[in-house]
Amino acid sequence: MHRISAEIGRFFQTGRHSGQPESIELIEPIFYRGMHAFAVGRLIGDGSITPLLISFTNTSKGVQVDSVMLSRADVGSLFGYSRSYFHVDLPVVSAAITLLRSFMPRKSIDELYTVLGRAKQGKTERISRSSAIWINRSTASCTRGERGLVMIVFTLPPTIWCSR
Repeated sequence: MHRISAEIGRFFQTGRHSGQPESIELIEPIFYRGMHAFAVGRLIGDGSITPLLISFTNTSKGVQVDSVMLSRADVGSLFGYSRSYFHVDLPVVSAAITLLRSFMPRKSIDELYTVLGRAKQGKTERISRSSAIWINRSTASCTRGERGLVMIVFTLPPTIWCSR
C-alpha cells in the first residue's frame, strides 16, 4: 500500500499535473491477464482524470505490487489489440467501457469490448460504426419501397441508381 501511495505522490509532484487527486474510482472486479492481476480505475481531481492501473503478481512471498501505471500512454498500450484479452467478470460491461473511455478517449469502443474478452460485442460495434461512417460518407439515395410496407430502401454505390 505504501508503494502505491508513494508512486501516486511522485506522479503529482512533478508539476505537470494540476493538484492532488480528490477521489479514486475503481472498477470492482479485478482484471486478470497471464500471471498478473490488475486493479483498474481513475483518479479524479481539479477537473482532470488520470488513469490508475495497479499490477499485482503472486510470488513466493505472497501477492506484491508489480507496478503502478498512471500514464495514459502506458494504460492505453495495455488495452490495445496487440495484447491478449483480459479475463474479468463485469456485471455491466458498458459502465466499464465508459470509465475506460474517460481517460482513453481515442481508443475505439470496439477495441475496448474486444480487449475485455467480449469479441462478439466488439465485432458488432465495429461493424455498426464502420457501416454508419460509410453510409454518412456515401452518396446514398432513398428509393421506392414496396407499397403497403413500412420501410425505407437505400441504394448505395456501386449499385445501379433507380429513378424516382
